[in-house]
Amino acid sequence: MSGIPLLVFICGLITTTTAEPSQWPRCRRNGSFAATRQLQLQFEPTLNRYVFCDTQTDGGGWIIFQRRIKGDWSFYREWNAYVNGFGRLTSDHWLGLKNVNKLTSYGNWELRIDVYDNGQYYHLVYPNFRIEGASENYKIQFWGAKTGNLEDSKGIGIHYSNNTVFSTYDKNNALRDDNFSCPRGLQCGWWFKDESFCTRANLNGIWRNGLYWRTSAFTRWLLRTKMMIRRY
Repeated sequence: MSGIPLLVFICGLITTTTAEPSQWPRCRRNGSFAATRQLQLQFEPTLNRYVFCDTQTDGGGWIIFQRRIKGDWSFYREWNAYVNGFGRLTSDHWLGLKNVNKLTSYGNWELRIDVYDNGQYYHLVYPNFRIEGASENYKIQFWGAKTGNLEDSKGIGIHYSNNTVFSTYDKNNALRDDNFSCPRGLQCGWWFKDESFCTRANLNGIWRNGLYWRTSAFTRWLLRTKMMIRRY
């Protein structure tokens, strides 16, 4: 298992097009191109944004949409920041919910999550993944047979958040009966539930003290995280 390697990046402009999805350039799998190259993803004419690609892990071809490696960017941000994206490609960053939605609206995409905890790397892959649009508050959905050594099933891990809408401190879509605000309490935006636990996996939480993955037996406190998608 490759874990979280020193990543190489592919820079691309995110603009928009009405072209068929098959014509969209993508992060290519390892061997198709040199380790770094420019890639233009076409979305909105007024939006020029770089993307970061992992060309090494499991054959490459992954677009990274969430990464925590240094803690130099706060993830306690407002709704618009999470919609549009923030951070630095060479460090912690969030690609933006609307960008991931537009990517996963066409074709088939898989989700991979890599985490690092106490000297060990763990990962999981779901073969089907998408983020719904703004009208559904960017609901996360993934399905199919999971692979990898990171425990995840109903009621634990990120599976607890499956089919859940996104929330931030200024747009809380998961207000609990006790009026506790999950985004404020955990100081981040995430796919929270309006239940007592809020979430069983929090990759956007407070650096070091708030990054965790709950398993059936214990909680992993995470030092690095990475979420990425690949089209197939």
